[in-house]
Amino acid sequence: MKSKHVAGSESTATSNNQKTNMLPFKRVFFGLLKNDLEYTTIDDLQDKIHSQSHFSVLYFTLLITSVLVCTLGLLINSSAVVIGGMLIAPLMWPLSRIGFGVARRARHHIVRGVLLVLASVLIGTISAYLISYISPIKSLNDEILARTQPNLMDLFIALAAGLVAAIAITQKKIADSLAGVAIAASLMPPLCTVGITLSLGRYSDAAGALLLFSINAACISLVTAIVISYNLYLRTKKFNISTRAAVVNALFVVLLAIPLGYFLLIYSFEVKSYEEVNKALQSYSLQSEKGVVFENVKVETSAGEKVEVQADVLIPNSATFTYLDNEELLSELKKVVGNDVTLNLRIQNVFEPVSKDQQDSAATISQINDVFLAEIAKLDENFQVSSINIVQRDSTYTDWDITAEVLVDPDSAPLSTELDDLRVAVADQVGKTIDVNITFLPRITLRSSDQTVTQVSREATIDATTLRDSSAEISNYSLIVGDTVSRVSYTVTTLDPEAFDDDYLDDVQSRIELQTKNTVQLSVKLLQAQQIVR
Repeated sequence: MKSKHVAGSESTATSNNQKTNMLPFKRVFFGLLKNDLEYTTIDDLQDKIHSQSHFSVLYFTLLITSVLVCTLGLLINSSAVVIGGMLIAPLMWPLSRIGFGVARRARHHIVRGVLLVLASVLIGTISAYLISYISPIKSLNDEILARTQPNLMDLFIALAAGLVAAIAITQKKIADSLAGVAIAASLMPPLCTVGITLSLGRYSDAAGALLLFSINAACISLVTAIVISYNLYLRTKKFNISTRAAVVNALFVVLLAIPLGYFLLIYSFEVKSYEEVNKALQSYSLQSEKGVVFENVKVETSAGEKVEVQADVLIPNSATFTYLDNEELLSELKKVVGNDVTLNLRIQNVFEPVSKDQQDSAATISQINDVFLAEIAKLDENFQVSSINIVQRDSTYTDWDITAEVLVDPDSAPLSTELDDLRVAVADQVGKTIDVNITFLPRITLRSSDQTVTQVSREATIDATTLRDSSAEISNYSLIVGDTVSRVSYTVTTLDPEAFDDDYLDDVQSRIELQTKNTVQLSVKLLQAQQIVR
C-alpha cells in the first residue's frame, strides 16, 4: 500500500505540472532532432507490469508454448521456427518487474519478479529436456551450438536488448511486443538449449547455455532499472533507485563478464588461427605439384595455445601424400600460427570416372604403341625411341597420327621406303588408318679429354701390335696420364712372342708420347697362345 501511495503522489505531482503525459518537446543536437519521447505514467507502468507478471494460466500457456516451439526449432535447426517461439515468450514481464522494483525501492516487486523468473527457468528447462528426450533427433546442430559458447560480445547484445525493452515499456509510441521480442531473443533460445544439452548428456554445453541465459537476464534487469529510474527522475528530479539491489545486480553482471572475456580471447584466437590455417592450406595446394585439395577444414584450440587442425585431403589416384609431405605441411602451419600444432589429415584418393569411349581409345593407343615399337626394332635393334605421341584424328577411332623421335647412329638412318613399309605394317596389324611422322636424331657420344686420350692411345697401340702379329690381341689396357709422365700397361696375347722386341716397344712408346705429349713409361706383358687344330 505504501508503494501505491508514493505512485499516487508522483502521479498527482505530474498532473499538476503537466496536463498531459508528454514531456515538453525540445530540439536536441543543435536543433536537428525533435525530442518526441512520450513516457507512460508511473501508475500505468506499474499496472501494466503488475498485471503481466503473475504466474497465471495465460502466462503458463505462453511459456510452455514458447518453449515447445523454440525447442523444436532448435532441434530441426530452423531459425524461422526459433524466431516464432520468441514472439510468444512472456519472459519480458518478470524481468521488467525486477527492474521496476529496483527503480522504486519496492522490495516485493523484486522478490516476486525473481521468483517468477526462477520458476520460468525451472519449467522451461524441464519442458525442453522432456521434448528433447522423446524427440528422435539426438544431435547438436549450428542453432544449438551457437548458444553454448558465449563470450563478451553477448553481454553487449544483452545490454542492447534490455535498453530496447526498457524504452518500449516506458514509451507510449512503442508497442510492448517489440520489448518482448528483444528480451525473448536473448533468453528463450539459451534456456531451451540448456534442457536439450542436458538430455543429451552434454553438460559443458549446458553450462555454456546457462551462462548465456544468466548474463542476458542480469543485463536486461539492470538496464530496465536504470531506464525506469531515469524516467522517474525526469518527473520528480529525484533518484529513488535501490542502491543495494542495483549494486548486487551490477556485481553479478561483472562477475559473469569475467569468464565471458576469457572466452572472447579464446574465440578471437580460434578465428585468427582458422584464417591463418586456411591461407596456409590454400598456398600449399597452389604450390603442390600433386593436385592436393583440402576440404572440411576444422581448427580447434586448447586454452588459447595448442591448435588442432583436421581436414580431408583429396588427392588424385596417381599421386601419393607421404609422411614427408605431412611433415612439410605441419612445419608450414607452425610458422604461420606461431603455436604448437597437431595435424590430423584424412587422405582420400580421387578417381575420375572413365567412359567406354575413353577406355576404347586408351586400348587402341596402347596397341598402336606396342606395334610401332616392335616395327622400329625390326628396322634396327639399336634404334631408341625417345618420345612418342599417338593422337586420334576423328571421333570414329579409325584415323590416327603417330609422332615420334628416334635416336640413331649418324650413319644408320633408314630410307623413306623403309618408313612406308613400317607405316603399312602398323596399320595392317591394328586395323586402323595410320599416318607416321618420325624425326631421327643422331646419337652422339661425348667423352671427356682423358677418355679421348685413352681411346686414341689404345688404337695407336693396336696398330703397332698388329704390324708385328695380325692375330695378336690386347687386353687389360690402362693409361694413367700425369703432369709430365704417362704410365701405360697392357697384355699382348700372340702366337709369335719373338716378334715383340725392343723395336716394338720403342714404336709403341713413340706413338703414345705423340698423343699424350708426355714421357711414357711402358709395361707390356706377353702371353704365348697355342693354336689347336682338330
